[in-house]
Amino acid sequence: MALPNGARSGRRKEAVGCGQLRAAERFDGEGLLSAGQTMQTTFLRDETPDEWVVFHDESICGKENFLYHGYLFVRKSEGRRILDEVLQPAEDLKDNVSKRIHFTALRGLRGTRARTALHWINRARDSWLIGGSLRFYCLGINLDNVNYKLYRDSGLFSSGLPSKKDRVYRRFYEIGLRASLAWFQINPERVTHLYYDQGKQDIDRFNKSLTVCGSGTVIRPLYNDCDLSGTDLSKFLQVTDVLLGTIRKTFCPISAGVTTQRKCVEGLYDVVTRQLNESTKYRKEDRYWRKFCISFFPASSGITAEEFFVRDLEYYRKSKDAFYSKRKTHLERISEEAQYPLF
Repeated sequence: MALPNGARSGRRKEAVGCGQLRAAERFDGEGLLSAGQTMQTTFLRDETPDEWVVFHDESICGKENFLYHGYLFVRKSEGRRILDEVLQPAEDLKDNVSKRIHFTALRGLRGTRARTALHWINRARDSWLIGGSLRFYCLGINLDNVNYKLYRDSGLFSSGLPSKKDRVYRRFYEIGLRASLAWFQINPERVTHLYYDQGKQDIDRFNKSLTVCGSGTVIRPLYNDCDLSGTDLSKFLQVTDVLLGTIRKTFCPISAGVTTQRKCVEGLYDVVTRQLNESTKYRKEDRYWRKFCISFFPASSGITAEEFFVRDLEYYRKSKDAFYSKRKTHLERISEEAQYPLF
């Protein structure tokens, strides 16, 4: 995300945007902590196995007209160990704390960033998720089915700020957060910290997070650049970005020269496609059961404003217009086109 107004990339103290200041005020003026303090506060106190730290990021695909929300859950007692592996996932790779890894910037295979991202995908697939150290939930918003006019004319809201699109955005964020907690069977009270990528919707995400998790959770926006944030916790936002970008690119074309992104998609393809078939998604014997999940929403544009803004998850589970799982990957679509030519 772009830096908010008033933020300067050259000075760490200036890297605290409006949303971050208000979040800090909410928590007794604790303010932006230094790298060591943040790490200690987040992972090295009260190491209880059923406590979690959540990181949120988002990604949009214009070609498919989908907005993706990603929620990375890090088991608090495993956080320090996992972060060490994130910072140096292989012996021949140096500590990458100073290198911001962004999925859209990944191209060839030779660079350190590319190799690190591929190691993250492999570790997530083979170790972090299966072992229960991490859990990842992706909510894909089908923007073709979002009827802004219906919501605008509903009469549920008066005119004024925030805009109708802002209200819809923050509602999707809330739905994704609630759905991830429900799917992973995590009590919101067990979420000790929640960090989201610094951006335009900071205070909206803060308020929704506070509503869902309660005042006992430390909630803050966080830059995904360690130099800006002043903490290596930002690496978890980068892991979230890589996982989310990989899922996004599973459903849309990848340019021929973008080898790293293609390798990421190939590395996570089996895990992703398990989520697109209900016979495997809800199979309790599956090794990714309640550890990795992809859902799409809404299934149709027929969902009313009241259903969207007011109803709870239980209602959505029963509604044919809400959550759905079945969707063809880009590879499946081109395979069908090759087998059954249109002309």
